[in-house]
Amino acid sequence: MANNREDARSDIDVMVIGDVTIDAVHEAIMKVEKHLGREVNYTIFSPGEWKKRMKDKTAFVKGVAGGQKIFLVGTEDELRKSN
Repeated sequence: MANNREDARSDIDVMVIGDVTIDAVHEAIMKVEKHLGREVNYTIFSPGEWKKRMKDKTAFVKGVAGGQKIFLVGTEDELRKSN
């Protein structure tokens, strides 16, 4: 959702933090794309990789931390505690 402007053609960005396989996430995303008729972009982080990025305070992490989020699984508190 660029510039806080979303419409039916907007893509969806999903971030996954966990011990998951790329194949499992890709398969799930493909089903969602087909169902919604929208592109879904995803990024996967292992818990350790996410903690490192939180510690390093990368631009991506700052953007996620300060940006609008909808949690599919987990909560804002769990994300904050993961650092």
